[in-house]
Amino acid sequence: MASDTDTALARLDGFLKAFEWFNHKTNHGCRYFVLPLPDAASAPDALAARFGLPPSAFRVEPLADVDGELRAVFARFLLLFQEPHGDHLTDPRQSFSLSHDFGRAGLLDELAGVVQSLGTRSAWRVVPPQECGELREWCFQDDVVLELPDRRCLLHFGVSD
Repeated sequence: MASDTDTALARLDGFLKAFEWFNHKTNHGCRYFVLPLPDAASAPDALAARFGLPPSAFRVEPLADVDGELRAVFARFLLLFQEPHGDHLTDPRQSFSLSHDFGRAGLLDELAGVVQSLGTRSAWRVVPPQECGELREWCFQDDVVLELPDRRCLLHFGVSD
């Protein structure tokens, strides 16, 4: 089980790193990563142990629909390259699969499959405190803690200028 989880997390992190690079623009940078969290009684306790802050510093909100809400986070951050303002991908021949709804849906389906293969039991949206510099971005961000059968991990999506 642990090796399957490790493989799935590495695959997810690979997707995030590829899209971090893909979405890099001259006017902002992206940081996307998977971060293992230490064993702890709760998600705030695990975050506190990892970042050396009190558990009360982290506001967490449970995700009611893990698959749907994660899909929205993936779409919001991983598809930034298509935003029409600033630098963006142009596809004059319309041959790039992510230029089409079916291609974007396929990517999101693939990522949903990776998350499901992790056996995600629950998830929380995290609002980190200002003191947590490692997780603070200048423009916008989203952080999600996943509760897996044998561990917790943090998914970080951030855009800064």
